[in-house]
Amino acid sequence: MMCADASCAVVLITMGVLLGRMTPVQFLLLAFFETSISVLVDHIVVNILHVNDGGRSLVVHAFGAYFGLAAALVGKKKNVMEMDEQGSIHHSDLFSMIGTLLLWVFFPSFNAAVQEPEDARHRAIMNTYLAMASGTVTTFILSSFVDNLGRFNMIHIQSSTLSGGVAIGIWMWTKLEDLAWQSMNFPFATFRKK
Repeated sequence: MMCADASCAVVLITMGVLLGRMTPVQFLLLAFFETSISVLVDHIVVNILHVNDGGRSLVVHAFGAYFGLAAALVGKKKNVMEMDEQGSIHHSDLFSMIGTLLLWVFFPSFNAAVQEPEDARHRAIMNTYLAMASGTVTTFILSSFVDNLGRFNMIHIQSSTLSGGVAIGIWMWTKLEDLAWQSMNFPFATFRKK
């Protein structure tokens, strides 16, 4: 079940990279091939190379993003008209924010699902919440700081509030006293100005 969940997340991340560049049929074909490749890559990374990727952050997020970038490069169209106004739309931002909130609730269980023994699961949940909470606070602080008028940017908030959970996914099972300060500093490293 966890493998299916991770494969779905890989495809969703890739689709986020490719939105507006592919047709639904192309997305369906991409999902079919990418799922098989991501399961193979996960097996190689975890079982053959013995990389300790507890929350599958390395395989899921890095592979999904790079696969999406490679697919965008391969499917790049030469005669694409660039638009000056490519900003966000209010109702799209609202739906994206609902998705961000759902992921905020879901993310600790995603990171902790494969942890053994049970105390490692509890540490993973606590460390993930700590990293995501500090990521959310950091996002709001830096978003208003980088804006000329001191306003919050919805794109920053949607993109960066989950950054702590993604960044801590590889080693979130370590003891809280060893990781508390580092997990709260992850969002500063992962925030990006658009």
